[in-house]
Amino acid sequence: MGKNKLPTVSVVILGWKKFERLKTAIKSVLNQTFQDFEIIVAAEDDDKLVPQIQEICKSFNDDRIIVIRREKQGISAGRTCGLRHARGKYIAYLDEDDEFLPNKLEKHVKILEKLDNDVVLTYAQHWGWDRKNNYKIITPLEKDAKSGHLYDYMIHRYFEKSILFQIWDAVIKKKYVEDMEFDPDLAAGEDDFLLLLVKKGKCIFIPEVLHIQNLDAEFRPSAAPVNSMPSAKDSGDDIIFNKQAEIIYKKHYNYITKKGIKYNRTLGISKSFLMKGTRIIRMGSLKEGRRHILYSIKIKPSLYAISIYVLSFPGKNFFIKALKARQKILGGMN
Repeated sequence: MGKNKLPTVSVVILGWKKFERLKTAIKSVLNQTFQDFEIIVAAEDDDKLVPQIQEICKSFNDDRIIVIRREKQGISAGRTCGLRHARGKYIAYLDEDDEFLPNKLEKHVKILEKLDNDVVLTYAQHWGWDRKNNYKIITPLEKDAKSGHLYDYMIHRYFEKSILFQIWDAVIKKKYVEDMEFDPDLAAGEDDFLLLLVKKGKCIFIPEVLHIQNLDAEFRPSAAPVNSMPSAKDSGDDIIFNKQAEIIYKKHYNYITKKGIKYNRTLGISKSFLMKGTRIIRMGSLKEGRRHILYSIKIKPSLYAISIYVLSFPGKNFFIKALKARQKILGGMN
């Protein structure tokens, strides 16, 4: 790509301390069937960290890879920083411990180039893959994923089912996000960002797996211990679990009340702890995983959560076999 030619896609990767994972993530972009892109690695501002990330990126000998320093203000601010430096017509996000499948960008760009001007993004499915235990699930798990003007659909999914697609499932038209930012008051504000974005136009669903979320990546935030997670706060008929949910709720309050959407995140938070617990058990810590699952049951008891808890006692191998059997029957985990 010539120095003066703008790339079609800007791929934004947040760089931290997972150096080997970062190499794999960058390789997955460089191996794309669509090659008109730039890679922006937004490295957390640290005098020891940044030089190591720069060295990794330099080793690829590809001038499409750009390293920028981002302030230590969390994931949301980091993603906004990457967005501000992006020169491409389209924006794609990739976590440093995940991967694009080879035709990811080609599939998205081909569709985006053909569609109406009011399409803001395309989004697809991804594998959640734990290679260590040969365990794989496909998401989004909902079989009713849709295309079109999806704000009403997404707002219902988020507040009633606690389900959205991920920011890295999407490729976004930059012109629709130039005036936006990921809320710095939210540790990881991608749900907030997506809900505000889908109000601007159409979204198109691609029913293919184009991304790998590495569930066996070390030190994922989702594997944090229970005592570091937000605690529940009773607020009458509804329950506001944390600052993030409360901030997002207030931003969409008028629409939620107009549509009579029930704001109750109990089930969603319960599912979140259940999923974390199963992941931690797969990583080998049965005691810590059970603590998460018990917390899930405490928040919202269910026969499924109780059965998962019981299945953990014969040991990790039996537990994983049980999860695989369920996956085979249902086609995923929900």
